[in-house]
Amino acid sequence: MEISAHHEYTADPATVHAMMTDPDWYAAVLDKSGADHHDVHVEGDSVSIHAEVSAPNQVQRFTGATLAIEQSFVWHQVAEGWDGVVEAKPARMPAKMTGTATIRPGGPGTIVEYAGDFTVSVPLLGGKLEKLAKPKVMSVIDLQQEVGNDWLAGKRA
Repeated sequence: MEISAHHEYTADPATVHAMMTDPDWYAAVLDKSGADHHDVHVEGDSVSIHAEVSAPNQVQRFTGATLAIEQSFVWHQVAEGWDGVVEAKPARMPAKMTGTATIRPGGPGTIVEYAGDFTVSVPLLGGKLEKLAKPKVMSVIDLQQEVGNDWLAGKRA
């Protein structure tokens, strides 16, 4: 299943990159998403996230009551901004998300775009589980826009 998102921020690319490599910003996104527990580690342009959420009923036979997710972002500066590699893997579930992200000047200041694939490798059920997961995956990605707007406006929890 393809995943894509387009976000626009009213700040320059360097400021948006700084936000997107700030563990407190990721913590704000995860808190707003309803994560029960999370840990964010940043080293330079590499971000590692461990998050735990209540598992939807449809996947509890794979995960138990809690769905743990490991996610990483690795950014590389390029002439016009940053390119990133994004990966996410739920624990105890045959699923993964892989993709790319870009931070570029444009729009009101900066455009961040995501493109990737989310796959669930379960015979006969994979496609159905992907469709069930897509709204939640997209809502968390889209929360980055909302939390980012607040963050850049100085509204930090």
